[in-house]
Amino acid sequence: MTTELPAPYLLTHAEPVHFARLRLPWPKPLISLNDSRGTTRAAVYAHAAKVRAIQETIHILGRNLQMPDDHEYLIVQFNIRPDANRRMDTDNLAAFTKPIYDALAGGSKKIPGLEIVKDDTPAFMGKREPIIWPAIKGQKSVMWVDLFALEKRPELLV
Repeated sequence: MTTELPAPYLLTHAEPVHFARLRLPWPKPLISLNDSRGTTRAAVYAHAAKVRAIQETIHILGRNLQMPDDHEYLIVQFNIRPDANRRMDTDNLAAFTKPIYDALAGGSKKIPGLEIVKDDTPAFMGKREPIIWPAIKGQKSVMWVDLFALEKRPELLV
């Protein structure tokens, strides 16, 4: 497992600084875009409870995190190494990663964020495509988030 971003993801000449790795306590994502979002009151509350659990966990794991001095742009890289090499697609992880991004930034009205950056918009945070690592036989599934910092927002090369 590396703590470097692949070259195609870099949009600036500045080298990102890896400053934290948050190992998540769950073996697999709590929510997925493949999950049925029920319309009953109980289903809505169950989904909200999972989102809240994700945000609260990130808040606890990252409570001592600070952006390195003179850095203002956060790059978040979500990683998962499942316990078996089955088909998995990164698009479905969006439902799980969104509360993570929210918790690293300002949070929500009910659950305050860590405020590592002001907001989770592209002006302050880069969200990279999740990486699904190959399974290692005999090892349990694991998920983690790597945090990188840049001195300033990358300029898009057009």
